Amino acid sequence: MATLALVNESEAVVQEALDKHSEEAKEPAPVARILKYNTSKRPYTLLGSMGAAINGSVNPIYAILFRQIFGVRGYRLCTFQAYVYNVVSYYLGW
Repeated sequence: MATLALVNESEAVVQEALDKHSEEAKEPAPVARILKYNTSKRPYTLLGSMGAAINGSVNPIYAILFRQIFGVRGYRLCTFQAYVYNVVSYYLGW
């Protein structure tokens, strides 16, 4: 019985805290103010953005170069060598 009363009391305390929290006025956070607070970290942000752009462009560049090296997929299979390249690239996942 004491445990049930304790559970009910704790639920009431939690509900009261949630009601109080939801009634508080929430101030909007404009982007300009957030950027103003982070002025000292802007070089790191720019460097990280450039690194992410470079890292994201590696795979497409690699694919374009491989496509030019093994540029036989778009052509009709005229030769046995083209057929071999297609089969090998299929099984290796290129």
